[in-house]
Amino acid sequence: MRWTCREMRPGGNVSFTMTPRHDPAFQDTVTQHAFDPSAFAQRQEHLGQRLSAAVARIGDAAIVDRVRRPLTEGTSAEVFALLGDDDRRISSAAHECAMLRFAFIVAIVAQSMSFDADRRDDLVQRVFLNLPQIVRRATINGVGIPDPEGWLAYRAHLIARQMFREERGRLRPDASGGFSRTRGRRVTLDAVDQSMRVEADTILDPLDESVTRVEIAAALRLLSREQPVWADVLRLHYLDGLRLDEVAVKLGRAHGTVRNDAQKARARLAALLRRERWTSR
Repeated sequence: MRWTCREMRPGGNVSFTMTPRHDPAFQDTVTQHAFDPSAFAQRQEHLGQRLSAAVARIGDAAIVDRVRRPLTEGTSAEVFALLGDDDRRISSAAHECAMLRFAFIVAIVAQSMSFDADRRDDLVQRVFLNLPQIVRRATINGVGIPDPEGWLAYRAHLIARQMFREERGRLRPDASGGFSRTRGRRVTLDAVDQSMRVEADTILDPLDESVTRVEIAAALRLLSREQPVWADVLRLHYLDGLRLDEVAVKLGRAHGTVRNDAQKARARLAALLRRERWTSR
């Protein structure tokens, strides 16, 4: 049940009446927990038991003692840090604990879009699918996830919108001269992730194959007068053969920043190469 408020103004005074309205997105047990303190306490106890079981499945007492607190009581940032752990047992436990502790964020998004219970559960599964791999990839790319709870809400919103598109389809003209709605096309989660992350390109597009190293070095000297940082990035990439993630480590900068600079620098370097070839004719 949800409560709707209606403003009444008898004689200029403001009052509110509340009438219950059924909401299919929440079952009676959920509503009961929201208003019954004893039921809420039981739910919290059950959650604690499930979290403890997830941590215990790691199987190593020393590791369990080390990660128990951050996984069961720590901040979302602490949980997400363990999602990218190289030990698969830790990342699996962190994945389960993240879903148990933060699924409510996705449920709030589902409620805001009037999802029923089935679609809400589907949304939760989609949002948390492959979460350790996504977090690890973001860390490798140097972008990270500084606000995990906000990131989960944003990811849930994008996937929920995609679910609407899948169900709604598109209006297309039919043979009778009217319009019919086609079935929506299911889009993979990779397509959603694509819109949320900085690409992990490790190399830039190659320059003209006819360009020699001497010409590149000369153009880089010109570029260094305009943008020294850009010149350093391209010099390490084209002349020293480092990938962009390696360049970022070498320069002590974020991979996403280096990648953006590299794209702009490459366009400028190509323009300088064309100008030098034109003037040398």
